[in-house]
Amino acid sequence: MKKRWMIGGLEGLLPPNADKESTVSQCTGIGVMGGAASAVWFLIRYGEARSNLYTYSSSLQRRVLTGEKIEPFSRFAGCAGWLMAFFLFMLLVWMGMLYASFSQGSRSLYLMGRLPKGRRIMAGYLLRGPLWCLVRCAVLCGALLGAYYLVWRFATPAGCLPI
Repeated sequence: MKKRWMIGGLEGLLPPNADKESTVSQCTGIGVMGGAASAVWFLIRYGEARSNLYTYSSSLQRRVLTGEKIEPFSRFAGCAGWLMAFFLFMLLVWMGMLYASFSQGSRSLYLMGRLPKGRRIMAGYLLRGPLWCLVRCAVLCGALLGAYYLVWRFATPAGCLPI
């Protein structure tokens, strides 16, 4: 399946002989896998914290609230923060791979350094594509952070929220 709406944004941002569809697939895969891992991590941490709010009453034969407060949301926000750090690391690796691609075929680091605007063109290729993806990753992290807050706020019993 071709992702024309994403490839169009990458058209002029990558070096001329870079495979744009493969790059979009890799960026999408990293985003989906990172987002899923972050969501699972949040759900495990939140589920554990929420289950600690309850105790089992043998006389009532059900779970009852202990009266404790759940951890503040800032403790759970790290799930999205670490995801952003992961994306930054992956984009640095991608920038290194783009830099190394200038040593292949007819493109060379030496030639790019000799051309009048060669260094600026090469810097553009190294920065624009990863920054394009970084903006999309930041939007994903912001959306996940908002979703995590909504789950934390509305799935926690009102009496257990910290004031």
